[in-house]
Amino acid sequence: MVATGLIITYRMVDSSYGALVSTNYGWLLDAKIGLLAVVLVIASRARSTWLPLFAQRDSSLAMAGGRRLRKWVSFEFVLALGIVLLATVVANTVPAKHAIIQNWPYPFRFSLAATWGDPTVMTRVWSGLALLFIAIGATAYGRIKHWDKKRRIGPAGAACAGGRA
Repeated sequence: MVATGLIITYRMVDSSYGALVSTNYGWLLDAKIGLLAVVLVIASRARSTWLPLFAQRDSSLAMAGGRRLRKWVSFEFVLALGIVLLATVVANTVPAKHAIIQNWPYPFRFSLAATWGDPTVMTRVWSGLALLFIAIGATAYGRIKHWDKKRRIGPAGAACAGGRA
């Protein structure tokens, strides 16, 4: 399903990726992807947290898990209806590769080709990538060492904060 979505998006956007944030098609597609991400987070939480409560011997835990699961599954269902509605609207919208971008919504452009020769841009991009890899490495190291969540996210957050300074 993800591969199909990526292929269709590539065919409908072509090489004008800026159209994903400046056309109706792009905004609708972004909203659809955002709703899908929220639905997947809820489904993951249900599978890892609330479903195992049904296997508990304590019936009060099972009932509490059932209540939470019922509440979030109904919310997930409403979001899924929103995804279907957005998919219907996206299917009837002019694709991003055919849309004319009349009003660019941001004060900058997504074009490395136009700015790559500037040394500050190159330095920012490479240092940002280095900090990203440091943050990913610190998080992975924390998972391997079984650190608690605060200790695992702290170094990665410090690397990201250092990148903003």
